[in-house]
Amino acid sequence: MPPLLLEPRRARHQSTLLDHADLCQTPLYHSVVQHFQHLLGPAFGSVSDAAEPAACPNRSLLAFTGTIRLSLNTSQTQHVHIADTATGTLAAVCHGANNARSPQWAPDGRRLAFLSDCAKSGVYQVYVVDITDPSSPGKPEAIASLHGTAEAVTWSPDGSLLLVRVAELDADQAGALGSGTTGTTESKSSSWMPAWAVDPSTHSVKCVGEPDMNIWEVTWMGDEQLIAVVSPTPDEDAWYNAHLTALDLNSGKRRTLYAGSKQLGKPVASPSGRAAAVIEAVASDRGGIAGQVLLLDPTLRKLDMNGADITDLYWARESHLSFIGLRNGRTVAGHYCLESGTVEEHWNSSLTCGPMLPEAAVTHKGSFVVVSEGWEQPPALCEVHNGNERIIASFAHLGTDWLQSRIGTAERTTWRSTDGLEVDGILCKPVGREEPHPLVLNVHGGPVWAFRNLWQMRSPIVALLVARGYAVLSANPRGSVGRGPAYIDSVIGDMGGGDSQDLIAGIDSMVACRIADPTRLGVMGVSYGGYMAAWLPTLDRRFAAAVPIAAVTNWTSYHATSNIGLFDELFFRASPYDTRGPYGKRSPVMHPSRNHAPTLHIAGALDRCVPPSQAIEHHRALLDAGAESALIVYPQEGHGVRQFPAYLDFSCRVAGWFEHHMAA
Repeated sequence: MPPLLLEPRRARHQSTLLDHADLCQTPLYHSVVQHFQHLLGPAFGSVSDAAEPAACPNRSLLAFTGTIRLSLNTSQTQHVHIADTATGTLAAVCHGANNARSPQWAPDGRRLAFLSDCAKSGVYQVYVVDITDPSSPGKPEAIASLHGTAEAVTWSPDGSLLLVRVAELDADQAGALGSGTTGTTESKSSSWMPAWAVDPSTHSVKCVGEPDMNIWEVTWMGDEQLIAVVSPTPDEDAWYNAHLTALDLNSGKRRTLYAGSKQLGKPVASPSGRAAAVIEAVASDRGGIAGQVLLLDPTLRKLDMNGADITDLYWARESHLSFIGLRNGRTVAGHYCLESGTVEEHWNSSLTCGPMLPEAAVTHKGSFVVVSEGWEQPPALCEVHNGNERIIASFAHLGTDWLQSRIGTAERTTWRSTDGLEVDGILCKPVGREEPHPLVLNVHGGPVWAFRNLWQMRSPIVALLVARGYAVLSANPRGSVGRGPAYIDSVIGDMGGGDSQDLIAGIDSMVACRIADPTRLGVMGVSYGGYMAAWLPTLDRRFAAAVPIAAVTNWTSYHATSNIGLFDELFFRASPYDTRGPYGKRSPVMHPSRNHAPTLHIAGALDRCVPPSQAIEHHRALLDAGAESALIVYPQEGHGVRQFPAYLDFSCRVAGWFEHHMAA
């Protein structure tokens, strides 16, 4: 379905190919399609990416979620695979149509549980498959028919039960996962997220917890206790004030373990259940937490992981708590020894892993398994131990080789902000082009997030722009993870303030070094990055073009219409109804100007996190001011454009907007 082109009128603008609702017959569209055909075509039908690695507890086997794409006209699908770490051979777990993900090994190492929507698209249920012969997995068996869609599954330490976290079909998705809803919208009774204990031998099920408890994350703490991040209500807002709770599996009784002022995530417990840990941090998106580790053993204390912001935890051995995280632009992984209080780092790399934030698996030998990648390295399944990296399976192919020859280099760069604070980012420069370049400032969402050294920056539009002659600076202003809690906390109460100056200083640095052409500066971003793409041109008139995607443009109306209205109150530390406060002062819609950069607004009609009305408001404000503005709404997209073939249209419009206003 083509996007909705909403343009009541234009100012100071001649008609271009971007005025057309359907670009399929334009030379630019054919050029963009050719780019993606060269990149993705050689891998059609085979595994081209991986995530969610899971290590077998007693054999040299890995399970992971593999990505397969069949054509440019269909979105990718997910399938569970088994990898032999000794030989690198892969075997697919056949499950039928649609998707399968989130593999989890049973303690006996012979069974594998996973989630699949093979029975009904978008509605995930739990399946278990025998892996006695890893080269020929058995036939998966459906374990239970749970009301709603399963979001996570894990085995009890003794292997007798499966713990399944389920969401109602109309429950909100986190913004970082695309917003919208978890499955279909048939059920409208509630949006609770309960958990169920399922016996895989009898298929009997038992609801866990109490009626007034929403479970965001949960795992085992021994065989009869659970540890969970919970809230008293199921709305997406409630996650920001969720607390850590212990649940008794038999009685259903609960006791609060910890309730702080920040957000909590990734709860884990030692195999015996005697100790537990959780990550505490300021987090702007559910599912994207990076911060400090709290250990309950049995008293509460904070652990120092050598200054890293931790993104995931694992407890494979009683005496060691394993972790992975970010520190000063590098990915670090290691073990915390509970007895000595020391950290053993096994990986400290400029490469990284995990599509959202770093994730890993820990083998029974204590090594880490990651899907390692970088701007110049396509994803590869790797085992890391004591600093040594060994590739088990690479997902490189002729298409990735083709792109590597066209996307130039990427390097971490630093600069000083107006107050002297050091800021960093990743600068991608085109190959074979003379400096200075037209430069696009790329701003991440959050604001608590970070750009890392990822293949295509995990945003194919970045690689497309670099291949077409643009330099792209993906910046990490204050509020970004990987620089410690103080760096993150500095954005609280000051969104659109100091972080804006960090970004403008980055532009100044690129211009001063003659990397960027001062007459050809652009800005783009998604979510909070989209807000910055709309906000920065009100502060600096040098921008020749702007592309805000899923952008907040009016903080007051956003508060009233978003499914996470509590987020802006927490991060502004102000009332949305204070007419003299930051809600009006920091809203782009309140500062329209005829001299605002030509702006292409992009929104998803299904976005509950940042409703498309935000783009409509700013689009109208710019038009009323006599500025140039265009608005595109994709009917089947949520928070950002993610699905093919809509992504082809999106890429064409973004590239065309920059090429029209600041040609390479």
